[in-house]
Amino acid sequence: MRKLTEQELELVQTSIIAKEISVLEILAEIYDHYISHLEGFSEEEFKSELAKLESIWTYAYCKKIVKEFNSNTISSIQSMQWKLIKTYFSWPKFLITAFVFLCIYFFVNFSPANYFILGVLIPVLVFLIGFSLVMSYRSNRKYKILKSIFNFSSTGIFISSGETSYLLTHSIFPINLFSCLIIGPKNLGIIEDFSNPWMSLII
Repeated sequence: MRKLTEQELELVQTSIIAKEISVLEILAEIYDHYISHLEGFSEEEFKSELAKLESIWTYAYCKKIVKEFNSNTISSIQSMQWKLIKTYFSWPKFLITAFVFLCIYFFVNFSPANYFILGVLIPVLVFLIGFSLVMSYRSNRKYKILKSIFNFSSTGIFISSGETSYLLTHSIFPINLFSCLIIGPKNLGIIEDFSNPWMSLII
């Protein structure tokens, strides 16, 4: 095994950039595969082996892998979420879950709007923002080197972790739901404060 020269690394990086891969997990896998494969050949064989890799890892094939990865990620996370949700309906967690939901429901309906904001909304927002920051930090730390190589300023492609992006998108879903169902109708004059019990129950 030999170390690739700077010129060879640049050729590999240029080849991979041309595939326009925006998912870090796939980018890391392909880049690692290229490097580990090419390190097993001499400098004289480098270009021919790179051409072989290019014939296998075509633009269309890489796009197909990214699409499959995104589908599998969504399926696996949804499966994990559903398993987690089902655990809250097992005995005795079901009673605790029902009790918590009832407490929140009565708190929403029978407390002033300010108490609701301070007691429910702000803690939820703080948790979601904290979760987003932690996930972003972990992703950036894990793929720091890769991001420095394939950075947006040199490639024009914004790359991000597929798994982290999906989790972050779902973490802000409660905020979007609240905005659509509560803040929007309130601003339009359809409901006043949080007086509508159905809206409160949805929250």
